[in-house]
Amino acid sequence: VLKRRNALVFGSRGNIGRRLMKHLTDRLDMAGTALIGCDLKVNASPPDRETPAWHADPRSPAVPGCLEMATYDAFDTMRVRELDLIIGITGGPTPGHPVLQVKDVIDWLLNGTKRDLFLASGSSKTDEFPEILSWLDTLLSSQVDGVSETQIDGHAAVIAKQEIRDAVSGRNFGSRYIFTITRSENKNYTKSLLFLNNLLPVNFLFYGVPTEVIDEVLSQLLSAAITLRETAVSLKKARLYAVDYDRAASLGVYGSRPPASDLPRPLPVLEDRSSSPSNLHMKGTTHVNNSEFPLSDSRHAGCDGDRRPDS
Repeated sequence: VLKRRNALVFGSRGNIGRRLMKHLTDRLDMAGTALIGCDLKVNASPPDRETPAWHADPRSPAVPGCLEMATYDAFDTMRVRELDLIIGITGGPTPGHPVLQVKDVIDWLLNGTKRDLFLASGSSKTDEFPEILSWLDTLLSSQVDGVSETQIDGHAAVIAKQEIRDAVSGRNFGSRYIFTITRSENKNYTKSLLFLNNLLPVNFLFYGVPTEVIDEVLSQLLSAAITLRETAVSLKKARLYAVDYDRAASLGVYGSRPPASDLPRPLPVLEDRSSSPSNLHMKGTTHVNNSEFPLSDSRHAGCDGDRRPDS
């Protein structure tokens, strides 16, 4: 039951992360103490460039009064040992800015106060917790009859993998990794890691994006494409034009929020790939992220759900 969980959100100050934090505040019992966020925007310097008026200040808390840290290691050790739900919406870790690491999971397995730890991703593919997936694949590589014997920080352990399958509908909700660990005096105890949707985006677990939502996205993409095609001759050069950032890609575009003047785009500079206006690039309101722009800095531990320019 979600209401009784003790949760951490990676990417709590990204566009999606902020909304998830607010949603969890309404769903969790005692959310003021049972919800924490992790995002590199915490204690970050003020933005060095203009941001859209509709964009939240990246330095402002996702939820007033909620504890947020810039990195996982910054949290009190005893606090993270109480977790039983971790949701990642960073778009994937950046070298030098890790999200959840194997050592963190091992510490939870040995010292965590809960029996189960649920991991879920709202990001792309399985990019949110790649080190954890790789580690488990390695541990299970020598399994016999679905069981693998290994060592967890010097303690003998047996690992088994099971499907999380609904008994009524038969639907597969992910995988459960069951650890039976031997501590002192040959006493065993059991902990479980549960990967919802096998760490694929949990929001696509059932039927993907609702039709009424994707209709809005596709309508804006089509509207922006038509607008740029009609105005291509008058544009000074071929480059990327972003909805809500460039006036040329916003004026008259369905669902857009035209800026008073052109704003820095949330992408690396991609100009001059072609001299032909017919090769203009565009993006809809699902903005692509980039670490140089404060909107979504999602290569760090705290960002939008998808940072890639192929979304």
